Amino acid sequence: MLPGFVAGGDINPSRFVVLSAQSTVTQAGAGAVAIGVSQEGSREAPIDGASPLAAKAGDPIRVYGDTETCIIEAGAAVTVNAELKPDSVGRGIAAVATDKYSAIALEPAGAAGVKIRCLIRTGVK
Repeated sequence: MLPGFVAGGDINPSRFVVLSAQSTVTQAGAGAVAIGVSQEGSREAPIDGASPLAAKAGDPIRVYGDTETCIIEAGAAVTVNAELKPDSVGRGIAAVATDKYSAIALEPAGAAGVKIRCLIRTGVK
């Protein structure tokens, strides 16, 4: 686990995040090189009317970092061992030639929205 962070905006569970200021992270967008993945759980108990967010601006948030395994939400179908980069809303999609990636898929995802295990690791495809 990376040191304590604070959300710089709304962050969904199991999404790539980027450093936006000292000790502050925001949900990653397309083309970003993420520093990690947000916590799996939401900030509130899963009951009717509860927020599905992992954190709102100003909330503390757990971030999984380099060499840790965690759960990420896929933004499209991916295969085992696919190098993942963030899509426009921080979900994991397969990197293509010369892309920078931020994780490696440890499980397949048949479609967007599926949550899979990944290993946080950065590099260039």
